[in-house]
Amino acid sequence: MHFTPQSIRERVTGVQAFTFSRRIEPLEAPHCRPRAVVLLNLAPARSKLRLEPRSELPKRSHPAVHPMFNNPTKEVFLSFSFSSRDEIEVPGDSCFRKFDVHTHHQFLRYSTLFDERPDSPIMLLDTIVTGLLMAASAAAIPIENPMELIKRVPSAGVVIQKCAKSGVFALAYDDGPYQYTSQLVDILNNGGAKATFFMTGTLYGCIYNQRTAVKKAFDSGHQIASHTWTHPSTFGSLTAAQLTTEMQKLEQATVNIIGKKPAYMRPPYLATGGSVLSTMQTLGYKVITDDVDSGDWNGQTPAQSEAKFTAAGASGNGHIPLMHETYATTVQTLTPWLINWAKSNNLKLVTVAECLDDASGAYQSGSFTGNGATTC
Repeated sequence: MHFTPQSIRERVTGVQAFTFSRRIEPLEAPHCRPRAVVLLNLAPARSKLRLEPRSELPKRSHPAVHPMFNNPTKEVFLSFSFSSRDEIEVPGDSCFRKFDVHTHHQFLRYSTLFDERPDSPIMLLDTIVTGLLMAASAAAIPIENPMELIKRVPSAGVVIQKCAKSGVFALAYDDGPYQYTSQLVDILNNGGAKATFFMTGTLYGCIYNQRTAVKKAFDSGHQIASHTWTHPSTFGSLTAAQLTTEMQKLEQATVNIIGKKPAYMRPPYLATGGSVLSTMQTLGYKVITDDVDSGDWNGQTPAQSEAKFTAAGASGNGHIPLMHETYATTVQTLTPWLINWAKSNNLKLVTVAECLDDASGAYQSGSFTGNGATTC
C-alpha cells in the first residue's frame, strides 16, 4: 500500500503490544537533512508499505503543508498497515534503504528528512523504537499516554549518562583488557550479572595479549564497547580523521577477536568536545559517559565508592557508573558489593545497551572480516 496517513492525532487509544529488534540503517546522502520526528502506528495486515517520491504523496502528508512536520519538537501519529513478513519497498535512488520486517504489532520511530530535489523521496528511515508496551491479547489495549511508554533507541553522537528505564543497573568498566578481566568475568557470571567492557587497544598492553579474556567476556553475554585504541589524553582536541583512526583500529581488533564492531563507546576522560560527537555520529557510535563516578581512578576506597552508590539510590532510571577494571579493589571488592546492592534493591544487572532498550544494537550491523592481525 502507499504511504497515505489515515489520521493525525494527539494520542493513540488502541495499540497492541509488540516486540521489535530489527534495526534500520540510514542511507547517508548530503541532500538529506533531518527535520522532525514522526511516530507511525503499524497494525498487522497482509499488505506492503511503499514510500513514494514527493510528487506522488497526497498533500495532507506533505511536510511542507502540515506545520507539525516542520517543528522538530512535535510528534504525530500516522496509521497504516503492512504484513510482518512482507518487505517495506522504497525507491533506491535517494534517501531510502530496503529492509525486512519480522514481527507483528510494531511502533516505529521515523526521522523525516526533506530532500531539496523535487523528484526525490522525502523520508529517510532513521531510528527504530524497540520493545515496549504491555502484554496484549488479541484485543487492543487502550493507552492513555503512549509517549510515556515508548522506549526510543539511542541516537549516535548523542551523549548518554544514564539508563532509559528504572529497575536496572548497568555495570560498566573502562581501560581493559587487563590482567583482572578474566577474574572479573567470573565474578559477574557467578553473580548472574551482565556488564559492559569499554576496551582499549594499547593502554595496558596489546589487546591481542588478552584476546582469550575478551572472547570470554563476549561469549558470556557481556557487551564489548570501545574506549578507543590508545586512550589519548588529547581525545577532545583530535581532528575528525584522528578520531576516526582511533575508533577504526579498535574496531578491527574487536572484529579479529569477537567478529563484531562495537556500536557503543565511552570517550577517554569523558571528553566530548571538539569534533568528538560529530565524528561519533558519522561512525555510528552511541556515546556513553556516566552518572555515578566510583572515584576508583582517583584513589577512593571501595567503601567510599559504596557510599556514592548508596547516596545515588536505586529509584528512577538506572545508573551507568564510571569504574575501571584495572584496579584490583574495583574487581574484587566493589563489584561483588554492587551485585549484592543491586539485588537487594531489586535491580537487574544489565549491559549498557540493554539498559537503554537497545540490546540488539550493541554492535554495528553487517558482516565483517578479520585481517588476521595478532599483534598491535
